[in-house]
Amino acid sequence: MPSILFVKSLLLGLFLFSQLAYSHTSFISFYNIILKSGFGYIYGSFSQQGVDIALGSYYGKARYSELNIKEKEKLLSRYLLDNISIKVGGEKIVLNVNNVRFGNHETNVDINMLNVLKKVNELDVKITAMSEIRNQQNVVVLKFENKKEKMILSRKNDFKYKVLGETSGMMK
Repeated sequence: MPSILFVKSLLLGLFLFSQLAYSHTSFISFYNIILKSGFGYIYGSFSQQGVDIALGSYYGKARYSELNIKEKEKLLSRYLLDNISIKVGGEKIVLNVNNVRFGNHETNVDINMLNVLKKVNELDVKITAMSEIRNQQNVVVLKFENKKEKMILSRKNDFKYKVLGETSGMMK
């Protein structure tokens, strides 16, 4: 019969492994959207497996598998620009991918939002990136003027969310 210490150690190990595995789950992507007066940023984090599945599906597995890292980074940039839409007051925000960092387990991107209005009273977020993956969920944290709002974009809400200043308490 195993000792209590062994069982506790085993359970702790399994818990820690599950937490590590969760952060690299292919069907969950994370976006941190930061709005300032007149500009903004999007920081995205994806499992490398999720990026490979989505881009292989979107562009074709044979084509994608033959690319080197730099070519895959360019392809991911274009893919994200095609699949992220942010509107402020009905005006589409111009996005520019500033940096892509492919990793062994995780890929991170920095995106600049170029034409954000100084006064934000309505915000439409639609992120269909990685939706090629079954059960995809895009976890979004929106920060604006020391306020924070969290949302999960999935097939259930058509990967979109609308923030109204009067109803959410988020925006002025």
